[in-house]
Amino acid sequence: ERERTEKMWALSAALCTSGHGVRLATAQPPLRAHSVMSSYDRPSCPELPRGTSDVDLLTEDIIRKLDVGELQSVVANLEVAIFDSPPFDKVNEMDRRRKLALALFLQNDPALHPALIPNAKEVLRQKKGADAEMQYVLGAAMRSCMEGKSSQLMALHCFEKALELQPEYPEAGEALEEARAAIMLLAL
Repeated sequence: ERERTEKMWALSAALCTSGHGVRLATAQPPLRAHSVMSSYDRPSCPELPRGTSDVDLLTEDIIRKLDVGELQSVVANLEVAIFDSPPFDKVNEMDRRRKLALALFLQNDPALHPALIPNAKEVLRQKKGADAEMQYVLGAAMRSCMEGKSSQLMALHCFEKALELQPEYPEAGEALEEARAAIMLLAL
């Protein structure tokens, strides 16, 4: 029986190893009352740019001046800060998610937009839709990575709301016209 159990654990350990040799899970015998479980050792995040020591000290003005590599560092640190916040006590969550959505958007890479959308939506949910820039960012992200007339209509609504909140928003005005043209083409 013991030999059979050891073979099962060896097989389990083999299944828990990826092709890159990285352990995804630890195959160990069941914990006993005297056992202590070790935590997962996460790789450290890259340093924040420009001597910033904490994600909450980053301002949107700083984020707008960063290059793509620095934005990637900001994204990694913000994702960890949001994830590591305790449930129901997420300090500065809306601010962190807004910065994360902005950092993803400013990289100008449509492949990042699917990660941006839930963060922008959460900011808008908490602000009850009253954030012109997040409306614009959400609409632009939706237009770039979602297909179909309904997605284009949702993006159009975001641009209209951005202009309602901030009438002098040239990017939102241009995006609104482009969305209208795209919807007209879909109707053909």
